[in-house]
Amino acid sequence: LERERYNFFAAEELYVRAIKENESYFNAWLNRAINARMNADLLLAKTCLVTAIKINNQNETAVINLALVESQIGDNQSAVSLLRKFVEDHPNAIDAHTTLDKILWENSESDSVASSLRDALDKLPNSPEIAHAYVEQLIWTNRMDEAVSISERALKQFGPSAKLLASSAKAVAMIGDSNSAIDKFQNSLSLKHENAVANDLIQLLILSGDLSKAQDVINRNFEQSAYCQLSWAMQGLLWRELRDERYDWLHQYENLVKSYYLETPDGYSSLDEFISVITELLLSFHHAKSAPLEQTLINGSQTAPKLFHRSNPEVQKLKIACEAQVADFISTLPYDQSHPFLRRKSQQFEFSGSWSVRLFDQGYHVNHVHPAGWISSSLYISLPELNTRGN
Repeated sequence: LERERYNFFAAEELYVRAIKENESYFNAWLNRAINARMNADLLLAKTCLVTAIKINNQNETAVINLALVESQIGDNQSAVSLLRKFVEDHPNAIDAHTTLDKILWENSESDSVASSLRDALDKLPNSPEIAHAYVEQLIWTNRMDEAVSISERALKQFGPSAKLLASSAKAVAMIGDSNSAIDKFQNSLSLKHENAVANDLIQLLILSGDLSKAQDVINRNFEQSAYCQLSWAMQGLLWRELRDERYDWLHQYENLVKSYYLETPDGYSSLDEFISVITELLLSFHHAKSAPLEQTLINGSQTAPKLFHRSNPEVQKLKIACEAQVADFISTLPYDQSHPFLRRKSQQFEFSGSWSVRLFDQGYHVNHVHPAGWISSSLYISLPELNTRGN
């Protein structure tokens, strides 16, 4: 509970007490490591995970966390070796396979991504879970023809399932067969309604001009989750297509989009001085050579998603400076019970995610939504020289 409340030091004391009671208590070592990793104490996390794996070397969660710690430290070779050995011995360990793929992808070993799942499917050809995971990784790596082929074969072998139909629909949509994709998405949703799958269908329906059917699916999504941010984004697109005045009511760009400059943190003579220091620190956190596999980033690298949990004094000063601007932004918002964004107004907030992105040449983000957050923002620490010649 303390860890869930981000009270990492209180949680650490309790884990230590548990371990003193029983030094062979696997769960205590594992959860102490997860707590340390969330707090960006990677050396402590590694020590605890090594101990946990000595107690139980068959635990997938422990192996995955150790691999992720090794990768965050910069030792990707150890991370890859650890995961490859584990999935060879445990071919049905889906999360270990996908973690291996993410690490390979971020280190520009794209040719090896999904190869362990392919081998696992050869070993366990009657596993629909492995087949589904393999198709998903093929989609993420833009190997659509293979994804279509494997998914069709799996559907024939295992029969229709919500997951396989949705994955097949995504692959088919990406090769341009919208009608077949729409049918597959609808069949998937008839078996089990998932908002993420429904949102993929809504996009296709809007693109195909079937706005009435798109609205029906959006309404079903809101029955499942009234706060689904991607569903509201889809609703906004639909209202824009319909020239519906509710589009302006929903987005209110003039009120809901604002820009700020950070205030100079304590201990620094100027904002430029602080920016120089934090820039160097953030650059030291970037080890990956490529963007994360399942993210919207193109041509760049990204740190682990809990930057503000790091105990570095500079990071904590950056967090405090951002908190001040978020609080100011919230204070300017009206409360509106009828509005999906404004009805959530509260002076209390937490950062659900925080990370650093480093863009390479021609790097950018594709349009996306942050489903776990209420307010999203980008802080630009360092920018290239801009072309001022009007080009």
